[in-house]
Formats: sequence, C-alpha cells, structure tokens
Amino acid sequence: MGILKKHSSFLDIIIYISNIDFMEGLKLINVVVIRLKMIIKIILKGNVNVT
Repeated sequence: MGILKKHSSFLDIIIYISNIDFMEGLKLINVVVIRLKMIIKIILKGNVNVT
C-alpha cells in the first residue's frame, strides 16, 4: 500500500512538471514567434531601403 501511494504521488509530480513544461513551452513559442516577426519586419525594411 505504501509503495502504491508513493508511486501515485510520483506520477502526480510528473504530470505537474509536464503541465508546467507545456505552458512554459507555449509562452516560449509565442516569444519566438514575436521575435521572428520583428526580425522579418527589420529585414523587409532594410531591403526596401536598399532598393
């Protein structure tokens, strides 16, 4: 019984960590997308200025 309880709490920890990773991952993706958009805008502006 004690082993089972320990195992379930271990699973809870894994689920908790994976949920944190998932949310952090989404935030990270959003930040990367925003950065990429900014970089693309800068590159496009640079190309417009050059031509």
